[in-house]
Amino acid sequence: MAIRESAQRNHDELFPNHVSTLKGTDPELIELFDNWAFDEVLKDAVLDTRTRLMVQLAAMIACQAVSEYRVMLGAALQVGVTPVEAKEIVYQAVPYVGMAKVFDFLHATNEVLRCRGVELPLPGQSTTNANIRAEKGLAIQKQIFGDRIDQMYAQAPQDELHIHKHLSASCFGDYYTRTGLDVKTRELLTFSMLAALGGCEAQLQGHVAGNLAVGNDRRVLLDTITQLLPARVAILEGDVLDLPILTAAMKGQNVVYANLAGAMKDQADSIVLAMHATSVKRLIFISSMGIYGEVPGERYTSVLDPYRDSAAVIETSDLDYTILRPGWFTRDTAIDYRITQKGEPFQGHDVSLNSVSDLIVKLAMNPTLEICRSLGVNNG
Repeated sequence: MAIRESAQRNHDELFPNHVSTLKGTDPELIELFDNWAFDEVLKDAVLDTRTRLMVQLAAMIACQAVSEYRVMLGAALQVGVTPVEAKEIVYQAVPYVGMAKVFDFLHATNEVLRCRGVELPLPGQSTTNANIRAEKGLAIQKQIFGDRIDQMYAQAPQDELHIHKHLSASCFGDYYTRTGLDVKTRELLTFSMLAALGGCEAQLQGHVAGNLAVGNDRRVLLDTITQLLPARVAILEGDVLDLPILTAAMKGQNVVYANLAGAMKDQADSIVLAMHATSVKRLIFISSMGIYGEVPGERYTSVLDPYRDSAAVIETSDLDYTILRPGWFTRDTAIDYRITQKGEPFQGHDVSLNSVSDLIVKLAMNPTLEICRSLGVNNG
């Protein structure tokens, strides 16, 4: 497999005249990764190149990938991200990632800027002071999250009220009010950092709503997640039935998504054991319509036995599972589907891949949604 012309062109836009040493030592890996990251992932991109690089930088700070951050910061400056914007990305990370983890990235940013002849310090971007930071921060919070902020303050226990005040004054009053980046961009950066951190599903869900409120629509958020894949995803090759490998892959994860074929009962047994070993509770498991005889006028015999048997394993486990029983897949671009519960007749026969993907994302983002349910999924 060779690196495609389009992938090489997109790579060269970010890294002109760069000669990769890994092409010599690891040519197959570079061909696979470059074709994916610099071609396939970009084909349906919504974000412009500058914004794409900014959200990737934010995610790299959250991932603590300081070496790759240095390289990508150079690429970001190459395509027009300004020194002020680069610094503001780092500053925006402080209240979400923590100063201890941001220090190395602040020093790395300063080193990259100095090497490019940028004089430091940069012009100040602060717009608040000690007297107004809390007031201005609260106003930004309400602009993004609406009435929920008043409810949050009203419902907070007295001994926790100071935490909410710190959030308003520091996170929003000190950082969101700065110039250099607008609120819409800062909210997208925050979304990127929380997605990359992991373990922040409740906060991430809140900032999905915040992003929608400031104008970053669903397409922008989905593309942001897509553009973070090259920086965030680890691809492991193995067998679901190899319990040590499966357990290692699950460590530190919040959600397990399984879409399998073959010896599905044995695979389901292995998944349950690995999830117990790693204390991971949330499972989204793809099965098939017809496993309960729920499709009117249809009788599916032994062909569905692997799906029936594996679903039974999942249903008798103590996991926070959701089983999905989709109809026949179509490549219709529309997202339009309806759900039936176990025991209800299945409606229709087909469902678009986009529709199933939409439901999977919702389930993954909301760890309490449709827990211990088996859902039929078909076109609406």
